[in-house]
Amino acid sequence: MGIFGTTCPRFIYNHGGGGEVTVDLTYGIIQRSEPTTDYVEQRSAITGDRDLLARGTHWEVEVKYHLYKHTTAPTPAGKYSTIATYKGRLVTLYLHADGAPFYKTGTTDALFVLKEITPFFLTTTDYKDGLILLFVSADTVLQA
Repeated sequence: MGIFGTTCPRFIYNHGGGGEVTVDLTYGIIQRSEPTTDYVEQRSAITGDRDLLARGTHWEVEVKYHLYKHTTAPTPAGKYSTIATYKGRLVTLYLHADGAPFYKTGTTDALFVLKEITPFFLTTTDYKDGLILLFVSADTVLQA
């Protein structure tokens, strides 16, 4: 078993609120999960020394999703429609459904935006049957 979980990625819209919706990315594969720390540089005019102050760490997660594997309900078109509904919305992201979400403080979930949904040709050149999903953190992330 992996230390952060072993199952598929998942995101939850309106986590903890009324109308909470969970979307499992059953056929999703994490391609990239990278932190980016934002620094402010302060340079001394006299000595030239500099201090770097960390303002926070943001995270980008890219998921390759295999739409063609949906052979029964939901259909590939149905699953695409479900995912596309949340483009530009704030969601709670789990790298693995059986693991913990990203946190911005001790136990407060960090929010992510589903920034991009890019369809692409995966198994055939007749139609696009794969998606690249890009999630970017709206909050600074304490831990992943």
